[in-house]
Order: sequence, then C-alpha cells, then structure tokens
Amino acid sequence: MERNKNSIKTRQTRNTAMKRSVKISVLFHLLAFLSIFSLSGQQMVRTWDVFEIMLTSSAMPQNPYVSLLTEGKPAYVNAEFTGVEGACKGRTLTVPGFWDGTTTWKIRFAPPEAGTWKYLTVSADHKMNGKKGRISVTGW
Repeated sequence: MERNKNSIKTRQTRNTAMKRSVKISVLFHLLAFLSIFSLSGQQMVRTWDVFEIMLTSSAMPQNPYVSLLTEGKPAYVNAEFTGVEGACKGRTLTVPGFWDGTTTWKIRFAPPEAGTWKYLTVSADHKMNGKKGRISVTGW
C-alpha cells in the first residue's frame, strides 16, 4: 500500500515537472518568435488596414486647432510613405497627422497596395521629426 502511494506521488511529480517543462518550452519559443519579429523592425498589416504612428510632441500648445492648423500651410506633422518593394514600389504618399489630446499626435495610413513601405515623419517639433520605420503589407 505504501509502495503504491510512493509510486503515485512519483508519477504526479513527474507529470508536474513535464507540464512545467512544456510551458517553459512554449514560452521560450514564443519569446524567440517575438524577438525575431521585433528585430526585423517591420510591422505587418493588410492592404487598406489602418497602420497608426503615435508621436509625442515636446510641448502642449494652448489651442492646437488655432496655433498649429494654419490654412495654406503644411500640417504640423506629416509622414511620407514610400513603396520600396512589391506592388507599391515607387509610389509615395504623404499623410498628415492629427492632434489626439495633450502632447499626443497620430498619423493613420491605410496602404492601398501590398509590398514594403518605409516612412519618415516631418514636423517643426524636433521630438516628432525624423521618425523612421517600415511596414510590410500583404493582400487579402
């Protein structure tokens, strides 16, 4: 009887250790996959899905609608998207940003064609100027 209890306890310990080992293995592989994805520096979206860039300005204007949106002048922040590979190659689109409260600004881009797009932000605000990135766009 005592021997059966020890045998059952040993099996339970092995099962617990095996489950823990499987969880650690899954977690390790997931982290490895995510690190490879983030090292590539590219985000993936589908055509016409919205890709969003969030920027933080250096200061909060009193009234951004009045002081930063001047008719006939470029937007306070823009992003220039340029197709570098695939169907979008050679195409350039400029997308204006918008104020989203406090010091937050956003640029939303819905890529019309598949391929790799690079972007560069342009702004009079040094904290929002010159931000670069790439997105990989797939079709549906």
